[in-house]
Amino acid sequence: MSPSSRPVSKAAAKRVTRSQSKCRSILISDKRLGQEAAYSEESVDSESMEECNWRDNYNSRKHNSEAQQWIARFQELKSYKAEHGHCNVPRSVEKLGRWVDTQRQRYRLLQEGKQSSMTDERIQKLESIGFQWSLRVSNKDLWESMFHELKSYQAKHGHCNV
Repeated sequence: MSPSSRPVSKAAAKRVTRSQSKCRSILISDKRLGQEAAYSEESVDSESMEECNWRDNYNSRKHNSEAQQWIARFQELKSYKAEHGHCNVPRSVEKLGRWVDTQRQRYRLLQEGKQSSMTDERIQKLESIGFQWSLRVSNKDLWESMFHELKSYQAKHGHCNV
């Protein structure tokens, strides 16, 4: 039986909550900010450290799983581009469309200075296959595009009655 499917007593839940609180207060370093946290090893009992280590191991496995899922979706996106010639997957294309939309959202958050799981490595990978971070086209660009399309139509048909 997996830990998540076992029934949990109220006392056990309180112990977990207390140990999670201890874990938060004794974190050795904040990896994201690269800052050392101040704590005394003597103030941390071995049971709390074991619980923190278990939690770190769980988080590490979760992170690895998320990274593997990201790579799998990226490979799907590369296949989509090979077939369609672009990376602008509609949201209606099941998981890949939602994933592409999520990448754009995470990138926007990063650009706004907010917390985001988007990394420089992921940005480079996506940009290497021609990923567009925004699908919005300026009015000028849209006008130019439509004008060139009209010119092509006129050259082919001899008129602009579209």
